[in-house]
Amino acid sequence: ASNSNNCDRDSSKSKLGAVFISGPAGSGKSRLVQPLIDYASSQSAGWIFTKAKFKRGRSYASSGIVSVMFDEVVSHVVKMKEGGKPDQVAYFERVTRSILTTIGKDELHGLVPFLPSLRMLFSDIDWEQHENTQMHTGWQLIYSVTKIIESVIDKGQLIVICCDDLQWAEKSSLQLVGEVLIN
Repeated sequence: ASNSNNCDRDSSKSKLGAVFISGPAGSGKSRLVQPLIDYASSQSAGWIFTKAKFKRGRSYASSGIVSVMFDEVVSHVVKMKEGGKPDQVAYFERVTRSILTTIGKDELHGLVPFLPSLRMLFSDIDWEQHENTQMHTGWQLIYSVTKIIESVIDKGQLIVICCDDLQWAEKSSLQLVGEVLIN
């Protein structure tokens, strides 16, 4: 692969770094990252792993792929609570408290269409009461998703996001992924 840019993790700011790998089709980019994918997906790694494969085509909505990718992060936090281990349950509680503090219970309703696992993460909320709430879009969606991802990382969990064929993503999906990763 060519044109690799590596931004190391800055432990003083508790932000996750990024590695961007680009190159011509068929040059082995996916094969290069496969060992990282295998390690991040393993139970022993302790990382949250999510992957998105974008496809070419006008009829293909990449926003659904981005939604699933970020929803997998939320779903992983839910699974930690369900696992029942004291340290995982404590982590779950820290993350949910952080999300409620930064976003607020009322704002979560507009995120459920994009992140359906929020219903399980906050099972004590009466979701039916706000059934007709309009989904967040634009900067409101970017801000909320960023705050959720920050809550997961800041409370001690690393996240690996693998975006394959990102060049086929729609402009709004690229903006969302880009802003979340930058922030």
